[in-house]
Amino acid sequence: MKINYFKKPNLKIEYKTVHKSKGLDADYVIVLNLNNKLNGFPNKMENDPILDFVNNKKDEDIDYAEERRLFYVALTRTKNNVYVFHKSINYSQFIDELKDENKVDKLNFKFSNEELMEINNLLGKKFEVIETDNVCPNCGVGKVNLILNNEKGTSYFRCSNFCGWDGGPHHNESRWYDSRQIAYVKYAKVCDECGGMLVVKENGIDGSNFLGCNFHKERDCCNSIDLPSDFDLS
Repeated sequence: MKINYFKKPNLKIEYKTVHKSKGLDADYVIVLNLNNKLNGFPNKMENDPILDFVNNKKDEDIDYAEERRLFYVALTRTKNNVYVFHKSINYSQFIDELKDENKVDKLNFKFSNEELMEINNLLGKKFEVIETDNVCPNCGVGKVNLILNNEKGTSYFRCSNFCGWDGGPHHNESRWYDSRQIAYVKYAKVCDECGGMLVVKENGIDGSNFLGCNFHKERDCCNSIDLPSDFDLS
C-alpha cells in the first residue's frame, strides 16, 4: 500500500506488514503499534492448540518467540534509522528490552491542535478539538481535549498526548450536542474518584445544575460537586 504525505507528495512511503517486508530494505523504517495490548506488538492472541504439534518445542521457554523473530525482521530492514512508535504509557515490553540493550534516542512526538485541525480539514471537518485546562489523569503530561464528532453527533474526552486515556462522553443525551458543549466544557474537571470527567448536568427534580461524573452509569460513580459561582447558562 502506498501512502501519500500531503506536505511532501514526492516522498515515497509504502505500508507493508512485517511478513511482506522479509528480504526487502528501505532508507528508513517506521514500526507501528509497539503497545502493550492484545493486538499490539508482540501480539498476545493465543495460537490454536493444534499448532503445538508443529511448533518448535525449544520456543516454549521464550516469551513471544515468533513475535521476536518478526520484530528482528522489522528492525533490520533499514539502511539508516528505524523508528518505533508507541504510546507514552502501557507500551510493549520490547521497548524496555531495546532500551536496556541498545543506544536508543527517545523522541516525543505529538500533534499540535493546529496540525490536528489541518488533518481534520483533509478528512472533511468531521471532528472539532476543544482544549480544556485539565491535565490528563493518566499520563500527567497531555491536556484533556473535548473531541466533537460532527458526523455522528457525539463528543468525548481524550488526551492531547494520545496516551490511551478514555475520558468518556461529554454528555450521553443528544440534546446536549449543541453550542452549549463549547460553553460548558470550560467547567469540566477530572473526576478524582474514577478518572472520568465531571461535566455540567441538570437535576431532574428542580432543574438546577451541578458537576457530575460522566461515568455515573458505566462505573457507578456518584461523584459530584457544586458549580462555581461564575457559572453562566447563557
